[in-house]
Amino acid sequence: MNSPKIHTINFYFSICDYARTIMDDGASYRTQVTEESNSWGWIFISGQTEIINSTNPNIVGALSGETIWVKNTGQFIGTNIWKSNGATEWVCLSKSYTNPNANLDFQCLEISSQTTLPAGMAFFVLQGTVLASDGPTVNQDNYYKPRNQDIILTGTAKILLVKFL
Repeated sequence: MNSPKIHTINFYFSICDYARTIMDDGASYRTQVTEESNSWGWIFISGQTEIINSTNPNIVGALSGETIWVKNTGQFIGTNIWKSNGATEWVCLSKSYTNPNANLDFQCLEISSQTTLPAGMAFFVLQGTVLASDGPTVNQDNYYKPRNQDIILTGTAKILLVKFL
């Protein structure tokens, strides 16, 4: 019998680092989170994970499977062992080593046909594909830089909006 697998794909963008993780049911992993953590936060695409062991006993049993953006506020500080409940996939964004002082905010948006983004808004495609009115097709795991004009997006996708503060 094969043991459960974990696969992480890392992308390094100028504004932040982007990691997509895919876990088989029952796979486990370890995190060490400190107050100085570089993580901006995460969003689950499918499934969930549970903390099965931690140096912080108050969070053992905590589930994470949010399909909304979860900002890292230090809620999981400690050394934690996580286990997937079902096939699980999520994206985590971290501060970039090339731009560690970026001040960003994130919000999830689901597009089912068409939406307009205001000028200055950037985004990542978490799932699906969109066509931007200024020409490019933006696929899963791609980053779309901010533009100086409003942009119409057409398609079916879950995107993560990036606002520069």
